[in-house]
Amino acid sequence: VQFSLDSRQIGLDHPPLVVAKVGINRFFSRALKRDGATL
Repeated sequence: VQFSLDSRQIGLDHPPLVVAKVGINRFFSRALKRDGATL
């Protein structure tokens, strides 16, 4: 699962909020690339 990999890369000592924030950022960046939108 991507979330487990992200948590390992960020560090398990970081709060869940940071992990969720990075996950959301990656999700939006991926969606923008898929839709071909430029911001």
